[in-house]
Amino acid sequence: TIAALGGGVLGSTKSWKVGKTYATGTVQTLSRAKRSGDGAAWHSTMSQHTKEDATFNDEFWSKLGMNKAENAKECVHFCQVTLVKRISDTQSIWTIYYTFPTPVLPRVFTGLQTIHLDESSPRTGYDLLNPPFVVCEPMNC
Repeated sequence: TIAALGGGVLGSTKSWKVGKTYATGTVQTLSRAKRSGDGAAWHSTMSQHTKEDATFNDEFWSKLGMNKAENAKECVHFCQVTLVKRISDTQSIWTIYYTFPTPVLPRVFTGLQTIHLDESSPRTGYDLLNPPFVVCEPMNC
């Protein structure tokens, strides 16, 4: 399944190149160059929260898991998001419009978001946004 395969990829991020941090060090970006058999390079953002910082109550999980794409605009001030279709409680399709500083043109990404919460202790959740279905400049969409 997507969740199982994604969990395996996330497990390998310990060896990926570390990028920028955001949200006062809570959010870390990571990347891995394209390898044989990959369709493209991999990119990841990871946030880690201590039990003192947060609990897996309904509101917390809703913001980080179930509605992460929608809540990204709270942290990433250069994006707009639209829910295209909710497939199930764990999968939905989102379109995310990013604007970047010059010289990079705005981009539109549409991808499948899959979420998973492991209820065992300590609780762990992850949110996978699969590679975009469509990547284009807004003028050409």
